[in-house]
Amino acid sequence: MRCAWAMLGAWGPQAAAVLVAAAMVACGSRPEAPAETGSGASAAAAAVEGPLPAPSAEDRAAAAEPEAELPELPPKPARALPEGVFVGTAREIPGSRIEIVVRAGAVTEARYAGPTADEAPIALSDRGRGDADALTLTGRNERDYVQLRGSFVDAERIRGTYRGGLASKVVEGEWYAVRR
Repeated sequence: MRCAWAMLGAWGPQAAAVLVAAAMVACGSRPEAPAETGSGASAAAAAVEGPLPAPSAEDRAAAAEPEAELPELPPKPARALPEGVFVGTAREIPGSRIEIVVRAGAVTEARYAGPTADEAPIALSDRGRGDADALTLTGRNERDYVQLRGSFVDAERIRGTYRGGLASKVVEGEWYAVRR
């Protein structure tokens, strides 16, 4: 008998269903009509599983509760500006000079001078948030303008991008400054 059941299992569920139906006809009982949707295996599984159980009171209460919102992350704390005098240059303009003085956590003085001594220095003002991650300095004189955006790499160095109009020529690039 075990061998017969093993053979039926090896043939698959549809072959087993056909053999069971044939045995029922031979014994005088009528097999039920197969379900119209799905294979014989899925119909048999649906008959075994039956209807889904009703949700419990706890499940209904959990579904009725509004979904908890994730808490917002606190804003990243601003890094304070390191104290000191930082001197640097715009890389694409040899001879240019950038000076930034930081006192009491704020830019107290900043200026840009072009590559030639006769160009008037541009006083830069702090237009950004004034923290070490978002430093923005802009300024202009009679002919030229310059804008520096950057951040302090550490207490000794500043790096950023540069855009300026010097003698009616727009120049863009990178700048850096180190603490003196």
